[in-house]
Amino acid sequence: MPSLASIRNKATQYISKGEYEKAVKEYNKALEVEPNDANTHNLLGEAYLKMGKREGAISEFEKALELYTKDAFYTNAIAVCRKMLRLDADRAEVYRELGDLYGKQGLLGEAIGNLMEYSDRKRAAGDMDEVFKTYHKTIDLMPKKTDIRMKLVDMYLAKEKTSEAVEELKKVREIFREQGKVDDADGIESRIEALVGTAETVAP
Repeated sequence: MPSLASIRNKATQYISKGEYEKAVKEYNKALEVEPNDANTHNLLGEAYLKMGKREGAISEFEKALELYTKDAFYTNAIAVCRKMLRLDADRAEVYRELGDLYGKQGLLGEAIGNLMEYSDRKRAAGDMDEVFKTYHKTIDLMPKKTDIRMKLVDMYLAKEKTSEAVEELKKVREIFREQGKVDDADGIESRIEALVGTAETVAP
């Protein structure tokens, strides 16, 4: 059987000639040689895209994304996510994938931006369990980011999850104390007392 490289080279030649169906056949042959080759899945997705087969392209990009991520080729995986969003900007899970990938690269601003986009879409869909999970994931990335924690508090209260809101407020209070923001910490403590009642002793 021909090597993976020679099969893909033949497919590339077909692509350059606009013979996309022949290229697809070659890429499928390549996958028979190496089913878990992320590059081949990515190239097959591109070929399907040139043929106007959008769903086939997305399917192959999803496989490429999974394999690139598994092999820690995060930059390649991010590029695939971007292609998928150009095809369908409403695929919420792709934003989650981007958030996770940027987090692995240490690009926390991009990670949080995409995780918040994913969370907003899940909130609009009524999937609050996933929203809470995503906020906690975001907080794990940047534990001192109090604005995210306060948004989580508001969502807990909207769902009448008072005890969870109070626990989060206590963490915010401690962050403010560590940062020397005494007035902000006192404001949070007042809010905690209003929620739980003055009978509860607030830890110093």
